[in-house]
Amino acid sequence: MSALENLVIGAWTLVSFEQESQAGEIIYPLGDDAKGSIYYLPNGYVSVHIMDVNRSENVAELLYKDKQLKYNDLGYLAYSGRYHIDEENRIMTHHIEISLYPEWIRGQQVRLIKLDGEHLQLSSNGPVGPQKIQFRLLWKRALND
Repeated sequence: MSALENLVIGAWTLVSFEQESQAGEIIYPLGDDAKGSIYYLPNGYVSVHIMDVNRSENVAELLYKDKQLKYNDLGYLAYSGRYHIDEENRIMTHHIEISLYPEWIRGQQVRLIKLDGEHLQLSSNGPVGPQKIQFRLLWKRALND
């Protein structure tokens, strides 16, 4: 196990999830008060859950529009699988095995890693998606109370 992996293992709570457009505009896709958790286990597994705290209580009526399932309207993101850390380049890859989004299954989420004390920042490795956004997730180590 690498030194960086030893530092990452454990439970983390979401501080912020933001996206930056090519024009430099910052948006919060699940709200500026989104809640979330990410767990890195010593056996190489990761589990991620992030939600919009203001999401609708009537999810069923939001799920289908024009007979198509609209996951983005759920205000929730969740997946799990294995992870691998490239310590030299400070890159983490999540290999997704289970996901709320079926199109993510068997895919990968690649993240740049920054550790600063009790904070872990995971960010995109350059612009992603058709809108060429960059995203950053800031996590704080969950402490036992």
